[in-house]
Amino acid sequence: MSALVWESVSLRRGGRLVLAEIALRVEPGELLGLVGPNGAGKSTALRCAAGLERPSAGQITLGGVPLDSLDTAARARAVAFLPQQAQSVWPIPVEAAVALGRLPHGGGGTRRDRDAVDKALEAVGITPLRHRPITALSGGERALALLARTLAVESDLLLLDEPCAALDPHHRLAVMELLGHLAAAGRGIAVVLHDLALAARFCHRVAVLSDGKLLAAGPSEATLSDALLAQAFGIRAHRGRIGEESLLIPWQRTAGPHPAGEEQD
Repeated sequence: MSALVWESVSLRRGGRLVLAEIALRVEPGELLGLVGPNGAGKSTALRCAAGLERPSAGQITLGGVPLDSLDTAARARAVAFLPQQAQSVWPIPVEAAVALGRLPHGGGGTRRDRDAVDKALEAVGITPLRHRPITALSGGERALALLARTLAVESDLLLLDEPCAALDPHHRLAVMELLGHLAAAGRGIAVVLHDLALAARFCHRVAVLSDGKLLAAGPSEATLSDALLAQAFGIRAHRGRIGEESLLIPWQRTAGPHPAGEEQD
């Protein structure tokens, strides 16, 4: 298991600076939350780390090896990526959709492939839906199926872009608990979240982006300060503790809404 590192990564699209010298890392066993307003560059940072966009400057390394030096299959085995608006348009059974996560390993339907699919379905709690067409699922059920597809890759590194966005509160908590268990087992996980309460409670560290820049990164309780919340989000929060866990509830706007970027964040 190896650390993923953004080394002064910048990205331009059509002359617009989308990422500006991002320096960040995800260690094995760590759950890192990427937070920030719409258009901050969070999704772009993950796409670069998944090898789907090439930085204009800087580089991304995995275990000290430049990511772009890996061939496509090796990168797909090493890094599992769940995009922000993953879709499935073909009415294939859920288990077949999840099995697509095994393609980097050959996808030949081996016993290991079947076990990985079974394990992923069980992990997200949708085993009873395995024979249902994925297009017949609700939005939340489909989000869980696509998360299961990502887990079926069985990579040491997970990059997840808003995996909780379509989920009800019960399943949001279930997904974050699952990510915590995976990190405790040694996986490195970077997850984009808009729910600051979830980020503050579950993530070992948070990285706050705004306008393509990294404003701060560190333990959530220290990093999500009043000043930073006002700067990045234009909000004030209530804080507390329940046992050993931090509690942060966005409560009041302190300024006008942050202008949304032209690109997906």
